[in-house]
Amino acid sequence: MQGARRLDDGTLDNLQRAFLDEFKKTDMPHELYAYALMDKNLADEVRFFGFHLLEHFIRRHWDGLTHAGKENVRTAVLTYLAQGTKDLSVEKRFIKEKAVAMIILIAARDWPDKWPTFLEQLVTIAGQGDTQLELILITLRDLVEEIRVYNDHLSDKRRRAMNVALTNALQDIMAFFKKFIEMQYQLFMQMRNEKHAHLVTAVLNTIAAYLEWTPIDLVLANDFPLVFSALLQDTQFRTLACECLLLVLGQAPNPHNKLKILFGFDHLEAISTALAARTDPEEDYSFHVKLASVWPLPLSFLTREFVPALTPPSPTALFQFLSLLGQKHLQFADTKIPPNYDKYLALMVMVAQHASLQISIEALTFWNMLLKNEAMGNHPSLASLFPQMLAACDMKDFKIPYELSDAERAGYPAALHATIEYIDNDYEDAEAYTTVFGTYRHRACEVYTAIAAKQPELALRTAGERLQACLVAEIPPGVTKASYTYVRLDGAILHVEAALRGLAGIFSQPESNAAAIACVESLLGLLYNYKATNSLLLTCLVEAWKGFCSYYAFAPAALQHVLPKLLELVTFRPPEELSAASVTDLSVSTTQARRRASQTFIYICNEIPDALLPHLESILNMIGQIYAQGLLLEEEKANLIEALVAVRNLAKQEAFVLAVLKTPLEEWTSSMLTNLVSDVPALLDFIGVITKQKLQGPLEENSPATVSLQQSMGVRKMYHLLNTFLAVAKRAAVPKDPQELAAGGFLSGAREGAYRHPMSVTLMQILPNLLALLRSIHTIWTPEVREQLPLAMHHVLDFDNKAVAELLGQYTKLEDQPTTIGSQIKSATSWLSSMRMNSYALLGRMTTYGEDFYSKGIERMLLEYVFVHLVHMQNRHLAPLLSCPWWAMLHAILPQLLDFFVKRLFASWAEMQRRTQGQAQSSSVADELVEEKLLRDLTRDYAALMESILLAASEGTKKGEMFRPSPLAASLLSQEAVAVQLMRGLVGLVHYWPDSQAFMRALPLVPRLLSVLDQNGMLYHPVMEELVGKELLSALLRSLHDKQTAQTASALLLTAVRDIFVFLLRKKSSWPDRTIASLQSETVAEYYEKEFRRKLFKTPKSKPGRENDVNKQKLELNPRRLDKSSMSSPHKPVVPSWFDTTDSLHLPM
Repeated sequence: MQGARRLDDGTLDNLQRAFLDEFKKTDMPHELYAYALMDKNLADEVRFFGFHLLEHFIRRHWDGLTHAGKENVRTAVLTYLAQGTKDLSVEKRFIKEKAVAMIILIAARDWPDKWPTFLEQLVTIAGQGDTQLELILITLRDLVEEIRVYNDHLSDKRRRAMNVALTNALQDIMAFFKKFIEMQYQLFMQMRNEKHAHLVTAVLNTIAAYLEWTPIDLVLANDFPLVFSALLQDTQFRTLACECLLLVLGQAPNPHNKLKILFGFDHLEAISTALAARTDPEEDYSFHVKLASVWPLPLSFLTREFVPALTPPSPTALFQFLSLLGQKHLQFADTKIPPNYDKYLALMVMVAQHASLQISIEALTFWNMLLKNEAMGNHPSLASLFPQMLAACDMKDFKIPYELSDAERAGYPAALHATIEYIDNDYEDAEAYTTVFGTYRHRACEVYTAIAAKQPELALRTAGERLQACLVAEIPPGVTKASYTYVRLDGAILHVEAALRGLAGIFSQPESNAAAIACVESLLGLLYNYKATNSLLLTCLVEAWKGFCSYYAFAPAALQHVLPKLLELVTFRPPEELSAASVTDLSVSTTQARRRASQTFIYICNEIPDALLPHLESILNMIGQIYAQGLLLEEEKANLIEALVAVRNLAKQEAFVLAVLKTPLEEWTSSMLTNLVSDVPALLDFIGVITKQKLQGPLEENSPATVSLQQSMGVRKMYHLLNTFLAVAKRAAVPKDPQELAAGGFLSGAREGAYRHPMSVTLMQILPNLLALLRSIHTIWTPEVREQLPLAMHHVLDFDNKAVAELLGQYTKLEDQPTTIGSQIKSATSWLSSMRMNSYALLGRMTTYGEDFYSKGIERMLLEYVFVHLVHMQNRHLAPLLSCPWWAMLHAILPQLLDFFVKRLFASWAEMQRRTQGQAQSSSVADELVEEKLLRDLTRDYAALMESILLAASEGTKKGEMFRPSPLAASLLSQEAVAVQLMRGLVGLVHYWPDSQAFMRALPLVPRLLSVLDQNGMLYHPVMEELVGKELLSALLRSLHDKQTAQTASALLLTAVRDIFVFLLRKKSSWPDRTIASLQSETVAEYYEKEFRRKLFKTPKSKPGRENDVNKQKLELNPRRLDKSSMSSPHKPVVPSWFDTTDSLHLPM
């Protein structure tokens, strides 16, 4: 006792503390010492130890006490509660919580069956004083949390018994809450003291713990919505009261209570009053942030000048309640218009006008639902509110940068200062702000589009007025993307596009929509007549031309004015750059504006090719003139060619493709380029990579060996040539109509149904240099070439910072690369990566172009030029190579390719696991993240390859039918080498390569592959039988043994295991039994003997390969029945037993 009483002054030494800890473990009468230490006249630390001692006694000795002993403890604890605590303002919260914990422990053991009077005794104590009331309120709150939330320690039987008892007592408990909240609030209103305010808050906190699951009838019977609405008027209780309203409103509706949940419409007057409540700004904003995840905000900028009714900003919790109330109503299709709905809509307009993005999102969510609702979307009050809603969307739809300089901030109007301050303080970083702003802008545009569908003239006129205000405004010097001038135009363009998206029906009935069409033409006239002088603003403005495609299709005559204007913008130069000697001297912003214009031209051509077809000759003439004048960059030439192919006359497309690609083909097939792509040293020199032979003296940024401007131009030209071919390959198409197919010369005549793609002839001319380029690029990564590069030049073979940042996420900040790398090296790195990816993509396109491509010995060419030096390629290079549909044509070398990829994946994952375990040298964190991301991508691409082979076989297979492979898949899987490698890949995906996405893609493939191998007999060859019965089955069982894996995929895993037993045991294979025996667990072996062998074979009529076997045999495969504790779980092997890490990872060619 003396030692415990010294807890308050901190004079206990370690020996005395150890004694107190050991004392709890003795069999002495702890409760007697606890009662003495709980005296409220002692220090808080001493009393806390007393509570703790009694709590320990109850936990340890309760079950061993006699009935009388338990009754004595219950009486002592209740007596202690009935005596109350120190004054409400003096007693510490942790003492109150600990005092209540004892009674909750006893209730969890005895109530209701052994202590039926528990709740009645609590109610009696509550009426004995203020401190007693608070303790009982805490007890009731902790009781429901003990039963409903923190209940893991309770048995199912105890939890059910306590829950039933609490549910039966709810009516009395709710009446108890109502009595005391009304009583304490009345006393508070009379005396206005802290004591009664404290008790009102305590009652609200306890009620909140019950409201989420209390039946709505019981809540309404006690008039709680009315009580909470009244409490909204008082700033001390409004947050908790609103939270209680939200809890009631958030209940899941059912047919019996859905109308009752809409109680909020009856209390809009109280809510309106609460919205206008004024108090200390800091308290206002703390209420603001309660339920909307907004961070604290300084006090000086909470005034909202353009919404006087909402000054200061109104509570977010109430806004959330209002939004949820409206959404709940709209979910009830048979619900009539609720009371006060006009007032409610007016409130929701004001919520949408709030300065905070987060708060406005709540309102816009409701408005989107309302405008799309068939029953309520035409409510008579809506039309009068549309102008205000459009204005609300306009208020904040400015892409304000997260960080603004003082000068940039000064350029924004005062009306936006509150929003800017919210942005500065509500979001921790630019990423969080960008996410929220993207949500806001998306919902605001949806509202704009929905209003345009109902009142197109209003939406178009509003958007046009805003756009015109932007276009006539004076452009200040030094405009940036952070300038108000730019963000205002960006928002205006977005709303023009949103309004145009809502006009789908007006052009089908032009007579009745003449005024709306006139508004569209007026908008288009604004764009047409605008004389661009600023590159940055033009980059933004040119996007608006895309939105008029439906009008162009309706009035194609307008294109004779629109197309020349767009082509004029493709060659745009601002006044200060008119004197530039060459287009290559243009600024970055001007180049971006021209690029955006050419992309807009492509978009229009692709969207309405039929409308553009009559203008094709004039387009060709205009582009020809631009070409002849040398006004285009190489990229712009590629974009315009792509646009022309999109405007396709299918009957003449092959001739057209040959015509537009005539000049690019001549340049691509020139002898100079042919020699260049076939010579690795020449190619390195061409792209600015200096070899040791070329280097004289130290490597410096401005070394004489730096590539010349003319050579740099050649690099870009070569890049855009390949882009041109790829763009045309994407846009060129074969007509679907058989008559057009025959008339256009597409039929090849090789066999019935075969066709000749319009790009076939062109691509076969492109192919030789394309393959040579790929071979040279692959060769650059070999050790022989690497040795010829100075150390600093090795960086050209690695990722640059930009690529790493894109891979890890755009907000990842990385250190700069070494300063010794010149700009030409960075350009070379990017060029090599882009040329490799585009070359793979172009080859992938070729594989879809019919028989012409396959008749040219493509397999031999790919083997000689593309599938070389694979062992030296990095995983980032292998992934796109693997994703091309090579398997469809590489019958002869597919086994070697699959073997290479399987071994690469096993070796890469093994290396990563050794590094994780500290058995291999680690790189930097960023490098390891990149390597892991690339390896996962490669693994998923391999899973996709298996899907492309096996799932193609499911086409036409009906449910319950035998799985039948396609002819191509059957041909491939009849090769034992292919089948073995695919099965080994499945083993890796199921167990050895720990990527969840690849794992989930692989599991459904197991039954399909087994079915095909069963049909062709391959499954019962000795090598395959062992691979399936031993390696695959073991891998599946290990994955099933893993708790996390079993939770997410137990059904798929059990189906795969079942299929292995179905196929192999019926052929008397010994491998399943041997594999089960190897688990070294009698319980597991007995389980599988019972669940698989006996149940599978008691129905002899079942046929293997049926997808519904598991239903017919009624197997009860429950993974919970496995005694996993007895199943041996050795450390996951790095590689399977058959994999030899010393194998050479290259193709035998």
